[in-house]
Amino acid sequence: MINLIYNKINFFFYRISSKRIIEKLLDQIDLNITLTFEHILKQLLSESTSITANIFSFIEVLLDYYLELTTHNSKKHLSDDFLKQIHQRQSSFLQLISFVIPYDKKHRLSSHFNTIIQNFLRKMDTENLDYIRYQMQIISNLLTTKTSYNIPNEFYDLIIKKLLDSNIQFNQHSWINCMKQLITILFLKEPIEISANDLIMKFLHSLADQIHWSLDNIDYQTKSNDISWRIIFIRLLASINTLLTQRVQKHECINISSIKKIQKQKNSFITNDDDNDTNNENSLHPSSSSSVSISQQSFHDEDEDKIDSPDDHLTFIQQQQSDLSHLENELLQSNSFFYSIEKWIETFIYEDHSFYDENLVLTSILTCTRMMYVSSILCSKYVDRIFELSKICTYPSVRSALIVSLGDLLLRHPNILEPFTPQFYAQIHDKDLSVGETALCTIAILILREMIKVRGYISEIALCLFHSHTPISSIAQHFFDELSLRQRGMALFNVLPDIISRLSMNNICSIDLFHQIISYLFLFIKNDRHCEILVKRLCRQFKQASGDDRKRGNIAFCLSKLNIKTLASYRILKENFPNVTEQNEDDYDKEEHLAWKKYLV
Repeated sequence: MINLIYNKINFFFYRISSKRIIEKLLDQIDLNITLTFEHILKQLLSESTSITANIFSFIEVLLDYYLELTTHNSKKHLSDDFLKQIHQRQSSFLQLISFVIPYDKKHRLSSHFNTIIQNFLRKMDTENLDYIRYQMQIISNLLTTKTSYNIPNEFYDLIIKKLLDSNIQFNQHSWINCMKQLITILFLKEPIEISANDLIMKFLHSLADQIHWSLDNIDYQTKSNDISWRIIFIRLLASINTLLTQRVQKHECINISSIKKIQKQKNSFITNDDDNDTNNENSLHPSSSSSVSISQQSFHDEDEDKIDSPDDHLTFIQQQQSDLSHLENELLQSNSFFYSIEKWIETFIYEDHSFYDENLVLTSILTCTRMMYVSSILCSKYVDRIFELSKICTYPSVRSALIVSLGDLLLRHPNILEPFTPQFYAQIHDKDLSVGETALCTIAILILREMIKVRGYISEIALCLFHSHTPISSIAQHFFDELSLRQRGMALFNVLPDIISRLSMNNICSIDLFHQIISYLFLFIKNDRHCEILVKRLCRQFKQASGDDRKRGNIAFCLSKLNIKTLASYRILKENFPNVTEQNEDDYDKEEHLAWKKYLV
């Protein structure tokens, strides 16, 4: 599907006008597969061909139409009927605009930022939440390129009012996405008169007032059957989750950027061995920074202008390190708003969730895992139940979401999560294929980014190499392809003996599947020295498996599949598997080697 669309777009750039391109893109874009569409455009933009020049011309035309629609300030007066078609596919068009902003080399939209804001405010009352969401996405992307733009307080007030006044019949997905964009912008560009956190807390209290939320335990079983109460409560929980996420991301991004500055400045002032200690210390910080978002990078840029000396950096880091502790205290303080939510979660999380609305269960549990991320105390408190829910929860969507959250928690609180490693890997074999696919993808990414150790469970991924569900087998094959490229093949080589040993235990897989897996993995063993070491290890395993015919048979098969080329490997085989019919014990030739492999099986 991706290749088909890619080829179509490629053809369009050569054959038709920019207007026609826009028309075709709007016809094909699917808001539910945004990443696929963005991937196609990224491929085109990164190619060093004439396509690139055509695309930048296309982007100019695209931005002209956007400016005509929003500010009437385009380079040309575009009064054609095509504007009507854009209006009909407004959400798709705005999403396309938000994506091409980083490729707007002439900063066309940046020069009209204030006009875009004013036009947006004028349309606030008449447009739906989807329009507001995508316009805020455009504004957010513009802010990531430059945070010095002025946003009037009216902007925040009107959007908050729009969200609070939204009828429960409004699309819940649109409401939540709109809220997320608002909070993202607030943390990118805080209002002058009030902090982003305080403004969001006022928003949360206003939502709570709509459902008469109190600090005391309420009869939520009855309340949750009230559609109006349930929808607003889900909005409240989703907003809390987003706020906590933004505060954590801001803390982590600023902290990491400051650490890098310290290292850079110390390297310029200190020329002794203490630099090595600094580097080692810095390496201990969470590796989750590898996925820093665009919004986080903007904080990095802002803070670069604020910190001038190493002492300032150290003071700043100490302040940032206390930030999450302060947030944790807010969650645990008995008279706080967050505490009342946590007490509700404490009861709800142990209920039979099959009796509750799926969205309520999903939002509640994800809010719980976000609180666990902030607080090690809450993580220890709920980790058993969360892993239990990842296995038994009725809703596949909840189990899938929990897998991703558990991956985050594993990075944040490794000592708490480590005892649950077997349960984490077991998610790969969930009865729902989509859940298993999510689990496999999450674990594969964590391993390849060296965020978690393999810890002897990589055989669970090997079992997926020939899964009947193609997406799962494709992920597994891609994982081992990538692993074979790491450390000159050593990353895969080091785990092969463990895979062989574990797949040979307790009839985990059939003999045919074992042969398929080994045949596939051994294709990556091309280094003669690796082959020699593997022969020695397998021969040792063969001796240790005395009495276990199944395991011995598997090991013999593995030895027969190795592409043995060296005399040293050959001699190891002869020592461990003496062939009474063999006459030539010193010389090595191809026929003899093949005969030896045949003898093994």
